Amino acid sequence: MDVAFFIASKLIGALLRPDTLIIIALGLIVLALLAQRRRLALWISSATLAALFALAILPLGNLLLQPIERTYPSQPPLEQVDGIIVLGGGEDARAGAYWSQMQFNEGGDRLAPGLALARWFPDAKLLFAGGSGALWDLWRSIV
Repeated sequence: MDVAFFIASKLIGALLRPDTLIIIALGLIVLALLAQRRRLALWISSATLAALFALAILPLGNLLLQPIERTYPSQPPLEQVDGIIVLGGGEDARAGAYWSQMQFNEGGDRLAPGLALARWFPDAKLLFAGGSGALWDLWRSIV
């Protein structure tokens, strides 16, 4: 069940990404043109252009993040910390295996605050949650 959920979450997540939706829209435009449905192709291309314009010009990411940032402060006052959980995803497992040393990707900066908290609260348990989030790595472990 865990593997099925992992695969489903990766596939659904990939389908919900804006770049994937744009590629699907471009494919639909080509199919509509091949089927000589010019009006449908014009409608899809107009909607795609409007979406691209909105993504490029409007600060949609900031608007979506503001409610979360207002709800949860970035550095709340801490008195007692029993445990620290550092979410994985900051390491590049393939490059690390190739070079035989730890390699970080764009998410590697999430390790530093966990280590800083561990210094401020030396009695707290430190948990690193990690592993590969790539479907290719899951496939290689099964086969």
